[in-house]
Amino acid sequence: MALLEIHDLHTFFKTKKGIVKAVNGVSYSVEPGKTLGVVGESGSGKTTVIRAVLGALPGAGQVTSGDILFHGESLLKRSADTEMKLSLICHLHLLFLSTERMLLWEKK
Repeated sequence: MALLEIHDLHTFFKTKKGIVKAVNGVSYSVEPGKTLGVVGESGSGKTTVIRAVLGALPGAGQVTSGDILFHGESLLKRSADTEMKLSLICHLHLLFLSTERMLLWEKK
């Protein structure tokens, strides 16, 4: 089973000028122990997909269709337990992005 699966994800933002389709049909999966690099042009939706996974789309952003599964559970219908797991993963990731924090961790 994949750790993270994104199936046919579509998002849009409501603006004063109308609706902007930010992500249109993105699908991919990440297996446990594997790394996925997402590259693309500026404005191609890389950050929007990650924000959708984390449930952190800006106020006007919405997932309109598709699904996001974390350990087989839909994040679009997430439970408090899944929310806690995602929060922990995000905090651990940020910890290791800081070289200074990594050095302090290794000294202890």
